Amino acid sequence: MTLLEYFDQDKEKLKTSLHRAGTPEGAVKVLEDEADRLLYQFNEDCQDEALREFAAVIMRIVRMAAPLVHSEGEATIWEMGTGERGSDTKSAHGGAAARKGVAGGAFRRKLRILLLVAGLVSLLLAALLPVFTDEDFLREIPAGAFLILLAAGAAALFFAGFSWRSFGREERWDQREQKVEIAVDEDQIFRSFRGILITADKEIADRAGALALARRKAGETGEKPTLTTQEAGGAAPVVNMDARQLELFSELLEAAASEDAGYALDKLQDVKYYLHTRGIEAVDFTEENAALFDTMPGRKAGTIRPALVAGNHLLKKGLAARR
Repeated sequence: MTLLEYFDQDKEKLKTSLHRAGTPEGAVKVLEDEADRLLYQFNEDCQDEALREFAAVIMRIVRMAAPLVHSEGEATIWEMGTGERGSDTKSAHGGAAARKGVAGGAFRRKLRILLLVAGLVSLLLAALLPVFTDEDFLREIPAGAFLILLAAGAAALFFAGFSWRSFGREERWDQREQKVEIAVDEDQIFRSFRGILITADKEIADRAGALALARRKAGETGEKPTLTTQEAGGAAPVVNMDARQLELFSELLEAAASEDAGYALDKLQDVKYYLHTRGIEAVDFTEENAALFDTMPGRKAGTIRPALVAGNHLLKKGLAARR
């Protein structure tokens, strides 16, 4: 069985564990434990010691990559403060709301001071009005001026004093303790980790094919060095192609028959990987490596056919367009 098959057998339990983890650190621990579990199950079923060692290396890489698994989580800021009656309250909001609250508190403080000053000035004018004026002048002042100043001053001081009573409580409310909670997206983590395991399975399968080929060549197994197909009424023809080559060409033919351009392009990337496993690199055209290519004029410079290079040796020239 593959790592992905082991993984899918226990996927619901993993999703539950990720949900309970709650934090990115907890999710990483869950993924590390899952990687250890998958390797243990793989080693239980695999009888090839060399392949088990290779799988252990791959899973160590997977385990180290667990902190890099991307998740689109949600961050919540909780603020703890004292309400009007002294009870603890909670509010969840962003930084913009917090800035708005601070600005509102500053405005209220300025308004209290303004009311206090206005009230004192009004009462002072009402008290000094009869002192600094004579009787003739008093007759020219509206009869209600004294009462208006007195009432305005009293009202201003009343509202300033009323708001000042809650000043201390509001100051304590502004001095809140903040706590940040980050919720992980378990579905996104699950999909990302599953994608990593698909790649790990591909590496292990390629390694298994390479080991089988090396053993056939060394005569360690009873298998024949070549693959054969049995034809009715005749001898089995010799096919000079290993299993990985046969699989690759079969996939390319499948991609061509699918008429899906995206799928076909993905399969072409497998050709580069296949050549890489055999020490052959497909090199794209640049001005620095132009000697590796035959060139032809074109409106846009670029690779038409990559050059094939093994070490420092050119196996086949590429073809490129140059302006």
